Amino acid sequence: MENFNSQWDILYWQIASELNKTRKFECELYNPSCQYDSVIFTKMMNRECQKLARRLKQQNVKIVFDANVNYYKIWGDFIVDGTKPALEQQRDAVAMTQLELIWLYAVQPTLPILPQSIIKTHISLVITLTFDHFRYRKNHKEKDQIIIGWCGYAKKSLHISLIADVLKNLSEKYRIRLRIIAEDSEHYRNDFGIPFDWVPWNFDRFPEEIVQSDIAISPKYLNNSYDLGHSEYKIAVFMAEGIPAVVSPQQSYCEAIENGKSSFIASNEEEWYHYLESLIRDTSLRSIIGQTARERIKKLYSKEIVAQRYVHLIKSLF
Repeated sequence: MENFNSQWDILYWQIASELNKTRKFECELYNPSCQYDSVIFTKMMNRECQKLARRLKQQNVKIVFDANVNYYKIWGDFIVDGTKPALEQQRDAVAMTQLELIWLYAVQPTLPILPQSIIKTHISLVITLTFDHFRYRKNHKEKDQIIIGWCGYAKKSLHISLIADVLKNLSEKYRIRLRIIAEDSEHYRNDFGIPFDWVPWNFDRFPEEIVQSDIAISPKYLNNSYDLGHSEYKIAVFMAEGIPAVVSPQQSYCEAIENGKSSFIASNEEEWYHYLESLIRDTSLRSIIGQTARERIKKLYSKEIVAQRYVHLIKSLF
């Protein structure tokens, strides 16, 4: 694969390449003219995909459906435009799952009641590129201004407003600046509490842009099914380069972080202020937490580790 359509293409390509090294599997992009023992549908679930899955199942091909997002139970207040799954997506996800295939999640959402024969498993693969691509390592030093980093889709930066007062209060005592890495600036709202710089997202430059930050943040309005079912990618890329994070108690974040050791989970404004101030003031704390965060990500999400999870899953199919 020379050209990739998305970040997910690259991630799965990394997994496939690692699986091929085991010499137990031969993985490739699906080719209709070839015969396979197993086929993985990665977020592909429209009616054409359902039709293909039925045909493959009749040929005794083992099917894995990676839903990735909680399309099944749609509830809550979706404050960010475009994040509420469409009813069509819900229909397709349910239809795909009810084919009684193997059911894989990259992120484990709240599970609906579906046929008992379905195997449900959870494999987080969101940062399998970590130590190939995210190759930099933060060297924390004393400095006059602390850079607080955030990355994601531009419109989702609305979540930062959750801690705008915290950031504003901190800026009255310390020199801090927000660094936002996103694909465009169209949806930005300048109400984050402190001055900020917008850095255009680019896959190749992403690791270099991340390491400019001293602290990473990911506040979340956890009041809907979409945000509760998100991956840890947003913070893990920072942690992989030795940058400590302060985050909201989203499920995947809680799984990725040992609170107080490899980063911090803040449940209210007081905790956000305390954790951020501690990291702003103490260079050695940033260094220690950052190093522990890097080791934690390597232990949980390196591509070798994730590939072995796939090995176990695929073996269970046969």
